[in-house]
Amino acid sequence: MVDPPPMSTPHTAASSPRVADPGAAAAAGVEPAPEPAPEPAAPAPAPGRASRLRAWWSGSDAGPALALGVGALAVYVRTLLPGVGYSGDTAKWQFLGEVGGTPHPTGYPLYLMVNRAFVNLVPVGELAWRANLLSAVLGAGTVAALFLLLRAVAVRRVVAAATAATFGLTVTFWSQAVVAEVYTLHLLLLTLVALCLARWLDGSPDRWLLAGLGLYCLSFGNHLGSVLALPGVVFLVSRGWRRALRPRTLAATG
Repeated sequence: MVDPPPMSTPHTAASSPRVADPGAAAAAGVEPAPEPAPEPAAPAPAPGRASRLRAWWSGSDAGPALALGVGALAVYVRTLLPGVGYSGDTAKWQFLGEVGGTPHPTGYPLYLMVNRAFVNLVPVGELAWRANLLSAVLGAGTVAALFLLLRAVAVRRVVAAATAATFGLTVTFWSQAVVAEVYTLHLLLLTLVALCLARWLDGSPDRWLLAGLGLYCLSFGNHLGSVLALPGVVFLVSRGWRRALRPRTLAATG
């Protein structure tokens, strides 16, 4: 007589295999095995100086504007009038900022104050050379501001940079950026006025409108030719007349 096969005994909790599903393990009365703790991620390497510079350059227009301004300044300083000369007006601007006085109507008080501050702050060079250097600095600022203005009206970066650089190297502008004259300050102020109004029209806060109008009023202290820009200023402000006529805006301008 053949003996019956031995009956299998049920597995105990100690001999049970590890159950992957925690829900099934709980139903079977089996303690799920603890999950291994994840290894801590290695800290990301700190970006180097070159990476930070590339990120700043690609994410902002400040980098190209600064580069254009420095490049223009280098060209102007290299070709700067070394001393007294060029014209009678230039000779007056080269010393009137230091000694004071009225050159001729309309007096150009803003330029004289900027000239006086600049020639006293710059510690190198003769007085005439420092007055000439002021025009170079203002001219370089104009080139940078023009680039920012073009970017504010959605001109592509390469086109804006090429346009600003070309403007800075035109014969007329270049000739005024290397001698003591009022015209680089005049163009810098008007370019900043247009930049402020363009930013305001693009949805920036009302302080851009106030800054633009303030700079425009200030420009009359340098050159009365600013009156020729009045139709353009009125046109730009009229494009956002609903914002310009809000009570809080009128209170700020008043």
